[in-house]
Amino acid sequence: MKICPIFLTMLALPFGALAQTAAPSCTPATAMGTHGLTLSGRDVSASVNLTKTFQSIGSATFDGVGAVTLNFTLNTNVAQGVTQTWSGTYTLPSSCVGTVTITSGDSATFTFIAYSGGTDFSLTGQDGTYALTGTGSLLPAACITSSLSGAYAFNGTGFSLSGTSVTGVNTLSGLLQFDGRGGVTANWSVATNGIAAADTLTGKYSITSQCQATSSVTDPSGASWNIGMVMTGASFADFAGFVAGPSSSFTINGHSTFTYPGLSFTSAASGAAAATPPGSIFALYGAGFTSGSSTQANTLPLPTALLSTSVSINSENAPLFYMGAGQVNAQMPWDAKPGLAAVTVTSGTTMSNTVAITVPAAATPAVFLYGSNRAIVQNADLSLNSASAPSKVGENVVAYFDGGGPVSNSTPLVSGVGSPAGLLVTGTPVVVTVGGATAKVLYIGLTATAVGLYQVNFTVPQVAAGDRNLVVSIGGVASAAALMTVSN
Repeated sequence: MKICPIFLTMLALPFGALAQTAAPSCTPATAMGTHGLTLSGRDVSASVNLTKTFQSIGSATFDGVGAVTLNFTLNTNVAQGVTQTWSGTYTLPSSCVGTVTITSGDSATFTFIAYSGGTDFSLTGQDGTYALTGTGSLLPAACITSSLSGAYAFNGTGFSLSGTSVTGVNTLSGLLQFDGRGGVTANWSVATNGIAAADTLTGKYSITSQCQATSSVTDPSGASWNIGMVMTGASFADFAGFVAGPSSSFTINGHSTFTYPGLSFTSAASGAAAATPPGSIFALYGAGFTSGSSTQANTLPLPTALLSTSVSINSENAPLFYMGAGQVNAQMPWDAKPGLAAVTVTSGTTMSNTVAITVPAAATPAVFLYGSNRAIVQNADLSLNSASAPSKVGENVVAYFDGGGPVSNSTPLVSGVGSPAGLLVTGTPVVVTVGGATAKVLYIGLTATAVGLYQVNFTVPQVAAGDRNLVVSIGGVASAAALMTVSN
């Protein structure tokens, strides 16, 4: 039997070399920033009796050089909704296992472990009353009411109470359904000493720009429960927090079920979320937008309602290309403000949950496709570029794309109306490559008379014949590669 030469080379390596990875390395700067914080625990006592509980949500801010501040809202078995600020110092050596020492607001010491490149951390320690554990994750950039939207599955552990006395431990699990406008429904089950009781509760919620949410819900008996949450993850898909009621308190963690609904709002060309600047074309996916039929607009200006259904961006109705039961194609209004925006679909008198999306300010180019990742490119003879109709080197061709961003208009553009001629994109630099070779750009801007469509006119550079990747880049943001066929 002949031994494979690659195997012989592997045998010559030191054992473990193939799997070796770099050890983590941290500094105080690794943890710099504001993180969402949950902190919970129980009393420190030489006896086995449990008499005090502690649950909180808030934020932990590390300055990058050794100072830390914790701001949180605290619930105990004695008092609810108490706000506190703790401050002190922290260390974070190269091992990523350091300390947090609280000297103001309380006296406490923690083991502090940073992970995921400093985006997340854990705390374990105690003050003079409680043994505490906590976790933290970087907050989203900002939140609005519709950042909380759709269903979140959650679970938690906690304590059963009789007045201010702790009488046992229990668990909680269920679903929280947020409408994106301040309304919440909870369906949960509390298990105490092996006996579970299910309830449906309704109420209201609010959320701060720092992504801390509070809610008050009422159960069928009329009892009020308070829920505190801190959102984590760029897409608002996760939260941690607490639930406190007249007879129980819990520490909970939750996650959006399936896909967070805001991620169903995408560029029409790329399918990417947070990639539709003002004026561009988007696709919105969901269910029950219509009774099952579909239709498309046939005239300009585009209508803002089809089949009695409309889509609003921050209360402004978007011009519609297509409406179906599970998909809408529309134009992001030209006057939409970059940043977080609230999106709602209204069908007749029925309103969907409202979701938060991110409207980018700059270009996010995405080439329109057909077939199997083929770019929509118009050849010099006006035919569609394909394997049987290639573009020739040296010819001037046109590619169509979405997400071109701001253009050189001197007066405000009107949403849903065909674009004027000659409006160039303002993002720079502009680079178009075919098969890695830079093409000469003749024009890049809005397509005259079309709504939300961009085009780039360019000369096919000298490349080998065959299928070649086309990439459009504006202001340093590149589209995904799409295929066009070139001949010499």
